[in-house]
Amino acid sequence: MSETVIVSLISLFGTLGGTLGGILVSNRLTAFRIEELEKKVKNAAVALDEAKNAKSTVTLSRDQSGNWGYIYTAEEDKVA
Repeated sequence: MSETVIVSLISLFGTLGGTLGGILVSNRLTAFRIEELEKKVKNAAVALDEAKNAKSTVTLSRDQSGNWGYIYTAEEDKVA
């Protein structure tokens, strides 16, 4: 085989190896980013549930003097 063919084959295998390695690394990075986003969505859902529960435990009402204030309408451990 001539030197040109050998160099071409080595170059081909190097290119294929680099491309495959790049695809694998990119796939891992994408999977990591998806996992992180899923964690953020889960945390946001928990925060939303907590906000809904907090909203249902208090109400805004007016007292006899005309002042507005929050009145607790439920015990926190019962609203979940």
